[in-house]
Amino acid sequence: MELRELQREWDALGATDPFGSIATDLAGFCGQRSPDEMFASGEREISAILETLRALGLGVNAGIALDFGCGAGRLTQALGRRFQSVYGVDIAPSMIDQAKRLGRSERCHYMMNSRDDLRIFPPDFFDFIYTNRVLQYLEPRHSTKYIAEFLRVLRPGGVLVFDVPDRVRPRGAAVRMEPAAYNAQIQFLSAPAEAGPGQSFDVRAIVRNASPVRWPGKQRLAEGNLIQLGNHWLDAAGKGETRDDGRTALPHDLDPGAEVQLILRVRAPQRLDSFLLELDLVHEQMLWFSDVGSGTARQNILVKPAATPGSLPADENKSFHIGSYNVPRSEVEQVISIAGGRLLHVSESTDSDPDWISYLYVVAK
Repeated sequence: MELRELQREWDALGATDPFGSIATDLAGFCGQRSPDEMFASGEREISAILETLRALGLGVNAGIALDFGCGAGRLTQALGRRFQSVYGVDIAPSMIDQAKRLGRSERCHYMMNSRDDLRIFPPDFFDFIYTNRVLQYLEPRHSTKYIAEFLRVLRPGGVLVFDVPDRVRPRGAAVRMEPAAYNAQIQFLSAPAEAGPGQSFDVRAIVRNASPVRWPGKQRLAEGNLIQLGNHWLDAAGKGETRDDGRTALPHDLDPGAEVQLILRVRAPQRLDSFLLELDLVHEQMLWFSDVGSGTARQNILVKPAATPGSLPADENKSFHIGSYNVPRSEVEQVISIAGGRLLHVSESTDSDPDWISYLYVVAK
């Protein structure tokens, strides 16, 4: 995808769902979030990454930091608590507008950049550069150029931390769990009473493992096992209308008796009528829990005409197509070396899309 096209996609997404579009440690959550939730997750992430650097014996000068792909400023604000000055850079004007509007620190500065370089900054400018789950959306010709640019604008003695997918994660064949494992308790926390035809919206739910067996989280994808929250649409008589249209993976293994709060984005049927939205768990490539007698949760949703006859709000008409790309580790290390960087640490990322094996790189200059 060309940068101009990518900019259009992220700008539209930032205008409709600036908080839900970000990647956060609120694993399994998608869709709209509050600014407080967003900033709290940023605090946790920055605290964790700086603790990782300390564990590696690395000290970071608390001078100037860069948050690349800053979105609405989730991480920029957290960095602003720890550095004298922070620059948040994003390709989407709508994201920069949101970041400025929500800004809570005078130390944070936001800039829009649609180029495949960082000429807006001079060489040797930053003490710390951080970007997480951003480079994966760029074609390798762009992401590798940005890595080289990070090192150009990094000061000698500075630290760069970034991640990028290495390869598609192999997926094994799903193995059916013992019958007792397919026992869930699901409860709605929130859902709208009404929706427009074809409108997307979020529902919040609590999922409890009511079985004696630990359920696999999204990190078990390579083993072929993935359990997700999904949905069915039923008519008023309880007959199937739509088999499913949403998925949210368990963020981690769930022990017997444990529960997790999830947000699931669903799309209302196109037909005007009263429907039942049913939440169910699915063991991918294997079965729906309800097929073997597990409990579900149901909520009445009235599908009524949209506010503007003949059309949905702009955010519901928009279809987003932002792909992911990988750069093999050997190529990343070569780019780092050529750009004058010194690779200090590489580890598999624990915050990556489950479909990819991604690496976290820590680099000095």
